Amino acid sequence: MYKFKSFLIVLAMAVSLVKTVNAATVTIDFESLKQNDIGYTFIAGPYVDSGYTFTASNPVPYSFASAGAFDPRFAGSTALTTFNSGMVFVENNTGTSFDFLSVDLAPVTLGLNDPFGVDREVGVPYQTTIYGLKVDGTIVSQVITLPNSSAENILTAYSLVGFTGLTQFAIDSSAFPGVQFDNIVLQTVSGVPEPSVLSLVALGLLLMTLYSMRKSR
Repeated sequence: MYKFKSFLIVLAMAVSLVKTVNAATVTIDFESLKQNDIGYTFIAGPYVDSGYTFTASNPVPYSFASAGAFDPRFAGSTALTTFNSGMVFVENNTGTSFDFLSVDLAPVTLGLNDPFGVDREVGVPYQTTIYGLKVDGTIVSQVITLPNSSAENILTAYSLVGFTGLTQFAIDSSAFPGVQFDNIVLQTVSGVPEPSVLSLVALGLLLMTLYSMRKSR
């Protein structure tokens, strides 16, 4: 009976160690789209980057665009935006669930920098909503108010709360003037234990076996 209880204790410890997970974090910065010119780089879509697929709800004639470094809509680093207003859906290519940690956001155009001459009143807050679809089917959302205090586009970092265990997330870019996004930080969790953890489990089971053999003599 004592041996059986001891075995159960060691087995429980082994299971707890095997459940140790590895977290892999990726930052999608869209630098592969960087252009040192004036104007947009247009993307037919879907757009794939770092193991994730971006799909636009309104993909005609293009899904996405990215402002060149000398374009007035450039927000300090290469970012992505929808070509037409609408939603941007993002999911992992392998179907693995993930956590959405943070993102940099900025309006596409502001005040005097609007290349189409359609100035939006500076000082009026611009809001966008981010939605997350969890593995259990529930939806989380977070409303983000973007700064609008000058005539410049400025990317600002925002942390997301509760966006864990997602199968997909969406950024709402339907309101004028639209939103551009950059430095999307995502984290996937793998149930495969580290080799060192497996070694510890094997060592523990070996010691328990040797101890049991010794007690039986």
